[in-house]
Amino acid sequence: MSPVPELLNLLGLPWAEFDDQKRLRARHPDFPRPEEVPGLEPWLREGTAALVPPGGVVVQGPRGYNVALWPRQGGGFWAVLHPREQVRSLAEEWVEEKPVLNMLVHELRLPVTVIKGYTTLMRKGLAGPVSDKQAQFLDTVATNVRRLERLLELVGLWSKIAHRRLPYQPHDIAVGALVADPVAQWADRWAERELTFHDLSPEAGAWSVHTDPQYARWILQRLLENAWAYTAPGGQVWLEAQRIPQGVEIAVRDTGIGVAEDDRPRLFTPFFRSPDERVRDHPGWGLALHVARLLARDLGGEVGYRPASPAGSVFYLRLPVGS
Repeated sequence: MSPVPELLNLLGLPWAEFDDQKRLRARHPDFPRPEEVPGLEPWLREGTAALVPPGGVVVQGPRGYNVALWPRQGGGFWAVLHPREQVRSLAEEWVEEKPVLNMLVHELRLPVTVIKGYTTLMRKGLAGPVSDKQAQFLDTVATNVRRLERLLELVGLWSKIAHRRLPYQPHDIAVGALVADPVAQWADRWAERELTFHDLSPEAGAWSVHTDPQYARWILQRLLENAWAYTAPGGQVWLEAQRIPQGVEIAVRDTGIGVAEDDRPRLFTPFFRSPDERVRDHPGWGLALHVARLLARDLGGEVGYRPASPAGSVFYLRLPVGS
């Protein structure tokens, strides 16, 4: 069985898998037959596999699957699986379904926490001796739980941005003070991938920007993480800044794999992940850059991309200048 249904079983989400011709491939014993589920038919479209109606949401799953979730009576969700290449892109306006996103995050946090806790206890041997094979399975569960926790963080933040629920507290701050925490948190990570990191110049560090440091740092964390993930061993990463007419641009430049020209228009769209195998080698949800751009715009700035020369990427955060 694919890891996706196994994970859904652990989460207590009855599932059914369909192909792009609307044919049922497999289903959980608790998932009713399609004809017994009101409202399922509009989800299924030949050639596109899933069109999510009001009240549902699509999340990108591992191993080539997308998982469509929608609430079921009595609480919880039904889950419909489709091959990713057959699933329609998630439209940004679906985030306006506030009750759905809130319900999704709320319903999943408890089982994820429970699975995480019991997995930790089992790995410590509190349920009895753990064989090497069992330890391998528990490691796989723990890895996927961490991925789900990351998804819940991103979806929760996305929902709060969409509905103006973040308590922004912007003020003037020096660029050096702003970047110090993200740089410190990544200080020990570069050596893991044999990367050389070049910090911000002292001159640029003295410049002032007007922003909410908490959320600007969250964005910078994602840009540094991106460079770390997609730069091959032996590569280099620079944290740079320059003055621009709109304020100050803080950029993360790397010698990594870059972004294919065909992928650039969709780089900041929700749940987009490049088909490039070098990208697929790194687990992700295709949502962090989208959330980062929304945050930046709320802060009066912008997040963007441009190719580096002669190779690599530049991801930047532009912020208003301080007084």
